[in-house]
Amino acid sequence: MKQILFSSLLTFITTLPSLAQEKVWIFLTDKGDQAFNPYTFFDQKAIDRRIKHGIDLYDKTDYPVYTPYVQGVTANVNKVTATSRWFNAICAYATESEVDQLLELPYVAQVKHVNRGTVSCAGKSISDEGSFDPTEKQLKFMEAQVERMEGSAFHKMGLTGKGVRVAIFDVGFKSYKTNPAFEHIRSQNRIIKTYNFVSKKENVDGWDTHGTYVMSCVGGKIKGKNIGLAVDAEFLLARTETWTEFYSEEEHWMEAAEWADKNGADIINSSLGYTYHRYFREDMDGQTSLVSRAANMAASKGILVVNSAGNEGTDNWKNIGAPAD
Repeated sequence: MKQILFSSLLTFITTLPSLAQEKVWIFLTDKGDQAFNPYTFFDQKAIDRRIKHGIDLYDKTDYPVYTPYVQGVTANVNKVTATSRWFNAICAYATESEVDQLLELPYVAQVKHVNRGTVSCAGKSISDEGSFDPTEKQLKFMEAQVERMEGSAFHKMGLTGKGVRVAIFDVGFKSYKTNPAFEHIRSQNRIIKTYNFVSKKENVDGWDTHGTYVMSCVGGKIKGKNIGLAVDAEFLLARTETWTEFYSEEEHWMEAAEWADKNGADIINSSLGYTYHRYFREDMDGQTSLVSRAANMAASKGILVVNSAGNEGTDNWKNIGAPAD
């Protein structure tokens, strides 16, 4: 009886690798035989940006991933989590045997495994939205911040962000629909689009206020006082962060960058960074991480990518993080 149990256990253990689901990127050979019309695919501002910077409107990297290829891959994996037109790739969960099957498909060029890591939520949750009524001291502090950024010079030159579309990537934008700091933006319908890449829906109002803070620093105004220097800008708001599964955040960042490009962003603002949780310092070369490659691609499309350097300057990491690298 013991021999039978041991034999059964051994058989079960030896089959685990082939049954385990791993996250992989499936890179495809081409974009297939498809028609592409940039004038119906892109927002007009994305067209204007390309023309301004002399970028080919029919660049193959802008063509969507070929639908029949997506369908073929989907039929051979457990779950597709993301697609990338820029890199002509599909992210999915698959077993080793499914990877072998994928490599047999004539349009699959390469399959790369993603190192997965899961952690508990480490961020804080702010439940009390309240009403924002700053004191005189707080107003003076905000005025000092604007002046430190030479806000008076912006004012003299008439630079208010008018006509500029800013995409902000963050963990959430709690209360942005009601916060008085954005009333001037809401009343003029200058929040063009929102998308939650974590939950695959449009709603980004929740989860955390970090994105709300960032947006206020860019374009906020309170009691007639400018908090940001781009109070007349348009906005695209994207939730990309989860604080749960590390590598999915990079997928979301990449998807958000492609979304921002398609929807006419002039600037991507990302107060985010990816470091020791998933990389070695030597990986910070501007080419290794998915988000750094996506940031480079966004720049090649004429988008100014503004990304935080990170908070690791005084710890063992010391380097800036991806995609700032």
